Amino acid sequence: MALTLLVASTGCWPHVTLSTLPDRSAPLSERFVAYRRVRPVVGGSWDFRLADGTRIHYAEDLLPLVDPASPVVQAATRVRAARRTYWILESIGLGAMAAAGAIYVTEPSSEGPAWWIGFGLLVAGAATVLAGPLATSSIVPDSRAVFDHLDLSLRHRLGLCGEGPEPIACPTEATAPAAAVSSGPR
Repeated sequence: MALTLLVASTGCWPHVTLSTLPDRSAPLSERFVAYRRVRPVVGGSWDFRLADGTRIHYAEDLLPLVDPASPVVQAATRVRAARRTYWILESIGLGAMAAAGAIYVTEPSSEGPAWWIGFGLLVAGAATVLAGPLATSSIVPDSRAVFDHLDLSLRHRLGLCGEGPEPIACPTEATAPAAAVSSGPR
């Protein structure tokens, strides 16, 4: 039973490989087309949908679209680290509970050290499984931060300005939205 839960809990959505965006020196028409294709249109706590219909389940899949100093990169990196921590804790906890089950199957007697070892593994496994969501509570707010900053980060990367779904070319680099997406001094 615990092995079935372990295998079932590792199921996941596929990662998405996004094509790279043209840089700021590309013709304006290319940058507009790229923006219209990958701009975020719907964002939830766990996934995002881009204008071209691509569904993004993993925030780090968006990294090729934004500058390394973008808040999107910082939040996506935190999401990836928290998700990894979650899966490690869940795997250890389910493994400990599976080991407890194996001990109870081979040593059904409630007497002796094997029973207490099994009981200890069961309690430790359950505590570890329960700790997973608590230790990774930043996933939802950080995922939301990725979506909230994605549009401005895309515009910055492509050298586009303006509000709404139809950006305009930034008149100069000085007026590009760089200050809004900067994560601090460079």
